[in-house]
Order: sequence, then structure tokens, then C-alpha cells
Amino acid sequence: WDASGKLIKAAAEVDGVAYEKLEEALAAAEGKTVKLMQDIELSKELDIAGKLTLDLNGFTLKAGDGFAAPKGAVIGVKHGGDLTVMDSSSPSTGKIDANGKTYAAVIMVPKGDTDDTKTAKFTLESGSLYGQFFGICGNGNDGRGNTEIVISGGAVYGNADTTHNDNLGIYNPQQNSKVTVTGGEITGYASGIEMRSGALTVTGGKITFLVEHGKSVTKGQVVASIA
Repeated sequence: WDASGKLIKAAAEVDGVAYEKLEEALAAAEGKTVKLMQDIELSKELDIAGKLTLDLNGFTLKAGDGFAAPKGAVIGVKHGGDLTVMDSSSPSTGKIDANGKTYAAVIMVPKGDTDDTKTAKFTLESGSLYGQFFGICGNGNDGRGNTEIVISGGAVYGNADTTHNDNLGIYNPQQNSKVTVTGGEITGYASGIEMRSGALTVTGGKITFLVEHGKSVTKGQVVASIA
């Protein structure tokens, strides 16, 4: 049921109120949780400017044919945005999928946002991210820094096809940035995490990169700062 009491086929719900379009649910969800109620195929990037949680609820959010941002992502986290993705389904089957239509599942600071006086933050607690080239990526251009990525659970894949030889789990070239991994799995073919700027802290989880001469898995504690 929507806010007016009308029975609808919901794309998502917030506090038990149904919304036909995911964009409408996101607009009503500041400080709240948006719960997917069906698989959703997007025609353009969803940019998040506020603070909210997205519960995949076992469903798939993916880029569709004719996607308007082929060099972007399914979801963009803008400066001032604070997005947490989780999946309440058990076993966890929810995912965000670039579907071969756009570069990444999630991009830190989408094109056109250069107000780096505010932090853009993304947290993955559960669920899966599938990119085309990057599971999660940023941009090293001026004004696109001041970002924070936290992986505490779930899975990040550079590409669903592990033989796709130029993908990265997380690509982080932006200045004034932090990547923290405390759990979950991050997988890329060329590298699991590529830090070109910022600070990386790993205290848990599993990071894997797949290369032609074999397979390397890094586990345990790694702390690195890159100027």
C-alpha cells in the first residue's frame, strides 16, 4: 500500500510504505532504510546525496539496456552522501550489478560533483556488488576526493566473469580518501584493491586477485598510507 492507501506493485518500501518507483522511495528515506521489493533495471545512474540504508532484500538492482551513464555506475555516492548497502535475505542473494552496461556497481562522487568540502561515504555490510571494470571506483580529478569506503561484509567483484583480465575489485585514485576493510570478500582479476591515493586499512576479510600465472589471496592485517 502506498501513502494514500492505494494498492500498488511496489518497487521499494520505506517504513512499510510502498513506492512504485525506487527514486520516490529514496527521496523519502533520509536517515531511513529503503527495502527493495522486486528486481529493478535502471536506465540511468542513481545518485545518493543524503544518508540512508539500501536493503537489497534478495533482489537485484542493475543497469539496463541504453543505460545513460556507460562510464559511470549503477549508484553514485555524492559529496555529503552516506549510503549503506545491506541484504536482509538469507542466504544473501541481493546484488547490485553493472550488467556490462556501465563501469562500476558503485562510484564514489559521480561526474559533475566537485564540492569536496563534504565527505562521500559508502558502506557495504552484506549483499554483492558486480562491476564491469570495477566493483567500486573513484576518480582522481580535482574536486572528486574526500571519500570513505568501508567493507564490513558482503562481496565486491570487479566483474562477474573472473576471466575478464582488466577488472579491479576496488579502484581508489581519489585524494583525501580512506578505504577500510574489516570483513567480506573483494575480488578482481588484475588486483583486489588498487590504491593510487589515500589510506588503506585491512583488519579482516578476504582480498583476492586472479592472474594468469596463478592466484594470490591476502588475509590478515595490512595498513598502508599512500601520499
